[in-house]
Amino acid sequence: MDAILSAHEDRTAENDFRISFEGKHYQMEASRYQEKIWKEIISLEERLAGTLRVRFYNLYFIIHRE
Repeated sequence: MDAILSAHEDRTAENDFRISFEGKHYQMEASRYQEKIWKEIISLEERLAGTLRVRFYNLYFIIHRE
């Protein structure tokens, strides 16, 4: 339900798996699926609670603000 009520924006992950959003940079945590999303379009979900989630199809990735 949280994903349905989220604001969505599409992005492309940078070479080092960083994502920029609203002037801030986020680093994706290492994952065995990480290589699959390089140069692919991923979805950023800004949840009502103010949290940010990164989704590629049905996979969610852990991110950390730099």
